[in-house]
Amino acid sequence: MDYYGLYPKFKINRPLNESERNDQLHQKEPSYLTDQQIIISDASVVKMNSTYLEMVDKYYAQKSVLSFFAFLGGCILTCTFISLLYVFLSRGYFDWGDIWVLVIVAIVYAPIIFFSWVLLKTEWFAWTHYPIRFNRKEQLVHVHRLNGTVFTVPWDKVFFTTGLSHPKGPTKAWYISGHVLADDGITVMETFCLPASHLVREELFRHWEFIRRYMEEGPEAVVDAVDICMPVDGRREGYGFGLLRLLMNFSGSTIFLFPLTFPVCLALSVSRYIAMLTSKIPTWPQEVEALCPIDPDDPVNLSAATNSRHLWRDLFTNPPRHVF
Repeated sequence: MDYYGLYPKFKINRPLNESERNDQLHQKEPSYLTDQQIIISDASVVKMNSTYLEMVDKYYAQKSVLSFFAFLGGCILTCTFISLLYVFLSRGYFDWGDIWVLVIVAIVYAPIIFFSWVLLKTEWFAWTHYPIRFNRKEQLVHVHRLNGTVFTVPWDKVFFTTGLSHPKGPTKAWYISGHVLADDGITVMETFCLPASHLVREELFRHWEFIRRYMEEGPEAVVDAVDICMPVDGRREGYGFGLLRLLMNFSGSTIFLFPLTFPVCLALSVSRYIAMLTSKIPTWPQEVEALCPIDPDDPVNLSAATNSRHLWRDLFTNPPRHVF
């Protein structure tokens, strides 16, 4: 699970580090893929047509995990404190020992409960997702920030890299960052991420090639890589699809693990649904929409409306291809 960028947030107004410079992904330069490495959309496409490709953020796939454990931890600590207070009150009197116990417990618990609330708000009472729109016709990238505002940058001006701006640990996944640089070509002013993450850096080339080929070769070059579109265009994801999306994270697992993965996803799906219900739906400014007209006769026009009617069956018979 890769939440870096959502919490903690990406560092900006900083110079590119050596790893980022060494691992830059260049537009107009195809990445080497083996015969076994086909390009993939990573179940992250919202809409794709000849004008633009819209995708979700890299936090969307696992949305619910942070809020589930934050809510669970906060509730346990709060209930523990209330239970302790109830025990003392039920005796009908307080002594100084009781007061000191309550004070110490409150001092220890308060920052943890506050931190749980901070984590909870990264998914609840936030945004349903943070879309990225790759405008092929205008060669622009439109990005929703975490605060709901939007910025636009030319495709060929984005510094894409798989380098990390934090230490690489054994459990930290690689991801593809898009940096907007200052005029000096070194200082990072904005950062966004492509949806895919992986523990093996080279696996990300499959997702990078999907986006690069769309922007530089057109939708016909990548249309076969879109297995499913996320139903979040101007609306909230429903509970059933939310559960399905969580199960997709385990779609590469053997069927014998399903009795273990399904209860986990079922528990997380409640937190995910609450996140969707309490969060705002992102919208694009009128000036962005004006740059993205869709031809009514477009031969490539994918969205949730074009999804298979048998998504649950497809999960087991023809699961989406992932790099996560």
